Amino acid sequence: MLRLVYIFCFCLVFSACNQRKPERTYADQAKHFYALGLEALEDSNYIDSIKHFTQLKNKFPYSQYAALAELRVGDTYFDQDKFVEAVDAYRTFARRRPNHAEVPYAMWKIGESFDKQRPGDFFLFPPAYEKDRGATKDAVRAYRAYITRFPKDSRVAKAKDRLFDCRRSLADFEFYVARFYLHQEREVSARGRLEILYEGFRDVPARWREASILLVRVYLSLARPDLSGEVRLTDGAARAAQVSQALIDAYPKSGEAKQARRVLQILKSKG
Repeated sequence: MLRLVYIFCFCLVFSACNQRKPERTYADQAKHFYALGLEALEDSNYIDSIKHFTQLKNKFPYSQYAALAELRVGDTYFDQDKFVEAVDAYRTFARRRPNHAEVPYAMWKIGESFDKQRPGDFFLFPPAYEKDRGATKDAVRAYRAYITRFPKDSRVAKAKDRLFDCRRSLADFEFYVARFYLHQEREVSARGRLEILYEGFRDVPARWREASILLVRVYLSLARPDLSGEVRLTDGAARAAQVSQALIDAYPKSGEAKQARRVLQILKSKG
């Protein structure tokens, strides 16, 4: 009897040793590569991260993790400050998978990638508003596209703050140029820049008010005869009155509105 028990136990052990482990499914293998990629990304091992995510996309293109791998490739580039490559990866994801739940994230990161390319202020170099504005304009477009398409997304508040900062930077550039022209007594050229601010930057209130009152002064100056007796802007007074009233209507308690009221009084007295 004891012998039969030994034989039975031996058979059980032998059977267990020879039992094959179940093979990983298609989804399990894809998940495994994704986990390896995430681990490498968290460890800042960017070479391995890209390798694992790329292998996942190539070997398991129909897995749900293939889409996430495309997104994480963008994150890998972003974390390396390779923002041009990051934008391309995020755009590829959003274009290929327009209905994916992570599209809002991808569009947000596109804005962030452009934002990171904006010139910064450093005391040894010219101010940011004197430098190239291409990345700032790209960031504005990207943030606006994201906010318009996903107004209820959790990152919209941050995007609006970043958008405002970008818009203020663009306004600062227009101010920089306008003041340069005014310093050079080139009021006609300054007018163009101030009109850009007046017509296009109401979303940056402080810059808009300052530009508006400067524009009023430029209009009045151009409405007066120059040294040769020529009037460079025949309807300058009417334009000044219009901008002054807009200032009063929009910000009645502001210092600029107070100046605008004086202008209207003077114009009215001249009849």
